[in-house]
Amino acid sequence: MRKKLIIFLPALLVAITGFRYKPADAVVNYLNTSEVLIFNKMEYKLVWSSHPATNYYKQEYIPVKETLDRHKNLLLIDYLLIDTPAVNIAKIKAGEIKERMKTDVNAHFQLIENAAKKECILDFLLSVGGGNSPSVIEWSGYHYQNYTDKSGHKGIYLFGVSTTAYDDDVMNYLKRLKTDRQGYLKELVKYQVPDIEVK
Repeated sequence: MRKKLIIFLPALLVAITGFRYKPADAVVNYLNTSEVLIFNKMEYKLVWSSHPATNYYKQEYIPVKETLDRHKNLLLIDYLLIDTPAVNIAKIKAGEIKERMKTDVNAHFQLIENAAKKECILDFLLSVGGGNSPSVIEWSGYHYQNYTDKSGHKGIYLFGVSTTAYDDDVMNYLKRLKTDRQGYLKELVKYQVPDIEVK
């Protein structure tokens, strides 16, 4: 069963593995969303997509003035065609973060479940390098929900937001995050996720 569950990876972990993005002109809008999304009064453009398995689709968006190699803000939409409660997928990701906490002193998470709506939010922090003085640190909020797309496909819809800091900005970022995090989570909870349709 576990092999069939494709795990939703944060951008930071993808970067660690040495993943390379496709050129901008190769981006495929697999989920038929708008090419531009507005979140927290910021405009994001579709810059990368992937269809790594027959039942799995990924799309990422960054602000117009940022670049893929060192972006500070990211939106992601993942769609996994699988018949299971959304919280089951979130718990797998939470388990990965818990394991990472053994080697990443900055890693931590909280999983907030709304059983009535059959959805949940995974709120987590990860870092790279330097222990208490990391070279990269990233906060992410992942909103998981059961969803049926326009064509009737049932699956798990993940809408996520990530913010990242590098090198000398890491400590200031952590100070800002104390207040910024709550604002992002409030926006994430109330955000009307884009309708999607698997092509």
